[in-house]
Amino acid sequence: MKWLMILIMGVFIMGLASAENFGYTIYDAPTVATNYSTVNVNNSDTTDTWITTEGTLDDVSDISHSWLSDLLWSVAGHIIDTDFLPDSSLAYDLGSGALRWDWLYVRNISAESIDTFNLDADTVNVAGNITAKSGTFTGQAGYDEKLGYANARIGGDPWYLSGRLILEYFQPGLNTIWQIDNGGNGIRFFDDSDVYASINESGIDTDFNLDVAGNWTGNSYYAEGWYHNHTATALSFASASTFYNLTIDNFKLNGFTGDSTNHLLTPLVAGLYKATFSAGGSGENNHEYVTTILIKGVTQENCEVHKKMSAGGDITTMNGDCFIDLGVGDYVQVGTQDYGDTSSGNFYSSNLNLVRIGD
Repeated sequence: MKWLMILIMGVFIMGLASAENFGYTIYDAPTVATNYSTVNVNNSDTTDTWITTEGTLDDVSDISHSWLSDLLWSVAGHIIDTDFLPDSSLAYDLGSGALRWDWLYVRNISAESIDTFNLDADTVNVAGNITAKSGTFTGQAGYDEKLGYANARIGGDPWYLSGRLILEYFQPGLNTIWQIDNGGNGIRFFDDSDVYASINESGIDTDFNLDVAGNWTGNSYYAEGWYHNHTATALSFASASTFYNLTIDNFKLNGFTGDSTNHLLTPLVAGLYKATFSAGGSGENNHEYVTTILIKGVTQENCEVHKKMSAGGDITTMNGDCFIDLGVGDYVQVGTQDYGDTSSGNFYSSNLNLVRIGD
């Protein structure tokens, strides 16, 4: 009988020790296992309260956040029917750079700043600044029946651009990009990776056609050099079939320089030029004279014109025009020769016009 009493006392003492370890005594413990999903901690009925060594939990506010730090949470399928608010402003994050949410479905976003890789939205109203670090800004495209293709429109107050704004129109097999750049490149148009047009302070540069429905007002690169004197200037053709440079000492220039000492025009812009020229004077009877354009001293056969003098002392004018390719610095002159013979004559006038017409 004595050993039975000792056994009963031992079991009783072990029960007390175990209960203390779990925060309650056998006198305080509920008579059944607690289902925490059904416990109403706001109920004043003490039968539904959870009594612990930290105190009696009869209200949600009694639960310390630190007690929940080791719990694994799953809110799949749960619905929140009230505001979801932090206990202080600008103190906590929703996700992190390493642990990010996938999709966020909302109607409106009010934010002081948005740092995003890609932003795809129907409408974006920005009261402050848009700073593009990387990624793309994609606006909702509409369809223009008149133009016949998708287009994006931006309205409202002006946008102040501190970097680059890229507007991209994409179709399978066609990728067109418009880039507005305040770094000196102006507005540039790309087809895949190739720049095919740009508009900046230097002008418009394009590899394609420029169609203008209205009137075009502007300047081409041009030059005129000329000489005229009613009093004859003697000109000697001392060597047969040798071109002698004709005088030009008055100039009208745009994209050229003129030299009245060496009697030449020098382009500042390379390209294809239309050359028009004339020379007025007299020579010897039955001598054949040739007048042409010279580029850096080299005669241009496509520009040559011939005149055989019918009578000595007659004053005649020789005219010609042609296309010539000029590089920057390729100086141009007008020259005349006595073809196959020597002679002397009189020189009255000359004129050289150059107009750039293309590349």
